[in-house]
Order: sequence, then C-alpha cells, then structure tokens
Amino acid sequence: MFEDTTKAEPHKDKISDKDVARVLQFLGQRPKPTLVRLIIWEVDDDLDGFVSKEEFLTMYKRCIVSEKLARAHGLEPHLEPRKLFNLVQFLMYDKTFKGRVTVEETLQILFVRYGRDKLDDEIKAIFGDEEKNKDGSDKEITFGEYLTKIQDRSLAIHLAAI
Repeated sequence: MFEDTTKAEPHKDKISDKDVARVLQFLGQRPKPTLVRLIIWEVDDDLDGFVSKEEFLTMYKRCIVSEKLARAHGLEPHLEPRKLFNLVQFLMYDKTFKGRVTVEETLQILFVRYGRDKLDDEIKAIFGDEEKNKDGSDKEITFGEYLTKIQDRSLAIHLAAI
C-alpha cells in the first residue's frame, strides 16, 4: 500500500523517507522533508538514509525496554528518540487503517504493555477523561491528536523530574 517502488535493489526491504512521508500524509499530516529525514536519521545507525529491519527492531526494543527499565528503577522514561516509534505505535493501534483510533482499538496492546494496574492511566493519557463522545459513540483521535497527547505527557514527565 505504501511501498516505494523506485528504491534501488540494496534498499528494497528498507523504510525510506518517501515511505514515511506517504504514511504521514495518509494520516492527515503535511510533513516537511526535514521532519521526515529526521525521523529516519534518529534510527538510521548505518547512515545510509534508510531504516533496515535490524535498525527498526533496535529502535522498537530500545523504546519499549527503556520505558520498562526506567519505570522499574524510578527513572525518567522516554529518553530514546521516539518519532518513528510513535508513528509505529499509532499504526499498531489503527488496525482498520482509517487514520483514527478508538479506546477499544488500543486496549489489547496497552494491556499487554502496561498490565491491568496501569491500563486506565494509559487510556486517560491518550484519550483524556472521556472515552465516549456526548452522543455515546466511541471517542476517536487522529495521529496529530495522539502525538500531542504523547508529547505533552512526555514533557510533563520531564518537568516533574526537574
């Protein structure tokens, strides 16, 4: 769906800046080329301008493990570069590829990641106090709204640690 068919052979199985830009555009964003290159650069360990499977897995593990280790030791989480991670996380929630997510769509991943004890806190951090709209329908958020919530939360955590 989002594959860049113009990639040279050595990069066929890697994520390019064009791939990231297409996904962001699908999610309603208008990314500047510098932002897209930064997203790639944050995890591009070999500096070839692409994200390989190994670099992707390393990025994902660093973000997941750093958060768990930080919490376990009472330290500040979210210190790893997270731009690509946040995009991937949102796409994992958006199982129907509609560019919006509901509380229901996030439950399984949040439960596995945080457990029952922290599930409600995580839902509140992403969706706010209300899980439903005034008409009773499930509240949905866009990628932009998700990013704002995640970034605000990260900033609050950092400021509280100072």
